[in-house]
This record gives sequence, structure tokens and C-alpha cells, in this order.
Amino acid sequence: PAITAFAVDVPLVVESTTVTATAVDPAAHVDIESVASGTGVASGTLTLALGTTEVRVTVTADGGTASYVVRVTRAGELAREAYLKASNTDTRDFGGSVTLSGDTLAVGAAYESSNALGSGGDQSDNSVLLAGAVYVFTRSGGVWTQQAYLKGSDTDAGDRFGASVALSGDTLAVGAWGEASNAVGSGGDQSDNSASRAGAVYVFTRSAGVWTQQAYLKASNADREDFFGGSVTLSGNTLVVGAWGEDSNALGSGGDQSDNSAPYAGAVYVFTRSAGVWTQQAYLKASNTDAFDRFGGSVTLSGNTLAVGAAQEASNAVGSGGDQSDNSASRAGAVYVFTPALAGVAEQQPPG
Repeated sequence: PAITAFAVDVPLVVESTTVTATAVDPAAHVDIESVASGTGVASGTLTLALGTTEVRVTVTADGGTASYVVRVTRAGELAREAYLKASNTDTRDFGGSVTLSGDTLAVGAAYESSNALGSGGDQSDNSVLLAGAVYVFTRSGGVWTQQAYLKGSDTDAGDRFGASVALSGDTLAVGAWGEASNAVGSGGDQSDNSASRAGAVYVFTRSAGVWTQQAYLKASNADREDFFGGSVTLSGNTLVVGAWGEDSNALGSGGDQSDNSAPYAGAVYVFTRSAGVWTQQAYLKASNTDAFDRFGGSVTLSGNTLAVGAAQEASNAVGSGGDQSDNSASRAGAVYVFTPALAGVAEQQPPG
């Protein structure tokens, strides 16, 4: 039969689609990409290649068979909606970290140097080198405006506040891997600076457009050069913090945090919030902890699944579930996936 062709352009960011074919005859048989689909019923998800993807549709009825081709081209261009700068443009590293949730954008500038504290302080001061700052923007009617200028509650030189940021609704987590107090847990003494680059995370919440600090978080085993807050990820009432410089040789979940025999092995800490209070729920390590793996250098959370990057892990394994004991591929890197278990959090093992 003759083939009738249709063409449609979609934006480059569109990676999949569905196709619905509606026949005049409700009893017609419809195939989309050789898969049966009733008339007026959407196909399964179709992956779109770069450039043009041809989707073939065949309709069979009493009068015969007709074939159609829908050519879908990922050709639409993205239009720049905004070009954003800090409100104190002499800042440095603005955009070093970003996080987006709906119409709210938070931008970190870990090299910003004002001595302001909290929200809305004096941005013109540059007396505290590399203290860091975070800028919050909101969008309305396609226009972005700065809503807040945020600093830590204990601004100090070298804190790198804003080195990592994570936004979920009206909650913002900000990592400051250079923060130096020796406090542990939530709400400890921020004035002590005896633990250089131990790191900290600050949690802010928004109410009626105003951001206030809700929590000051430290690792349960805060120590020098742990870089706690080097990475953060946030989903609802769960916050995960990476500390790629942490040194214990523990394995898995809940191991001995006091050992420091594996320098820069790295660790991840899971916090949960209840009634506005954040508490540490889990202390996670790799299943093959080794020095300099930098486990926790990156983290991402989706629902109840957590992925943790270890960019310098050294095994020569490939794919999923390989031999973790080999260290012949220096800095090859690895990713570990964790899911909740009855006893806390467990690394998810591949089937087999």
C-alpha cells in the first residue's frame, strides 16, 4: 500500500514520546512499530534518536491496510530564558554549584568573601576570604529575580559555603566542606575552629518568601580534612551528605567510625527530618573501602534509592557486580547503589 508520511519537530531535550493513531473504523487493527495498539490508544514509550526517528504505523480495516510514517525530529532549539549574576558582582565562583526545584534556583559561590551572617546581610564586605555564599532566585512569568542572599551562621574564612547545594521544595541544603568546627551531629558549637576542613551542612527553609536557617549539621565523627558537605542531595525529609576525605576503614552501613587507617576513603551520612529536627540515620561506607577512593565525592537521591560516586576507586571490574578486590586500575572509579533495608540502609547487590 501507499505510505503517507507526517513530520513533526520537537525540542532537543525531548528524548522519548508516544504515538496515538485513531482510525475512522473503531474496529480497525492498529500496529505502532509492529506492536498492536487499539485505535485511539497510545503506544508504549518510544525512544527518540538524535536527529530524525521514523515511527511506522499500520492500520488494517475491512477496506484494506494503510501504512503511515511519522518522522519525529529532535531539532527544536533551546531558548535562553535568563542570564543571571550575583547581586554583589565582585564575587567569585558564582555558579560553582546549582540546584533547581520548580521555579526556584539556588546558586553557590564558594569563593565569595563577605563577613555577613544568615540571610540578607551586607554583601559589600570582602574581609573573609573564601567564606562562600548562596543566591536564591525565583521565576514568575518567565522572569527570574533574586529572592535571597544566604550565608552560614558561623561565617569564616575558607569555609567554602555553597560548594554544594541541594533544593527540594522549600528546603535548601548547603555544603561548606572547608568549615572547621569540631562539633558533631546537629546544633553543635560552631565557634570552635580546631578541625580544619572537617566540613558542615546548613539547612534553610522558606516561609512566605523568607529563608531562615533550620539546622547546622556535622558528621557523627567529624575530623580534620573529612570534607563533609563536599556533596549533598535532598529529597523531602531526607538529606544525604558526602564526605570524600573521611578516613575510616569501615565497610557498608553502621561500621566503626573511629578508625582513621584509610585516608580519603570517604563516607556518606544520611539525615532525616521529623517535626523540624534533623537527626543522623545512617553512616555509609563502600563495600570495598580503600584509601583514596573518595567515596561520597558525588551523591544523588531519588525516592528511596541512593547512588554514591567514588571517582578514585581502583578495581578493574566492568559492569555490575564485578570483583571489587582488584586495585589494578588506578582512579577508574565506581558507583554504589543503596536502598533501605530492615536494619537501616543496605548496598543493593546485582541479581545472580
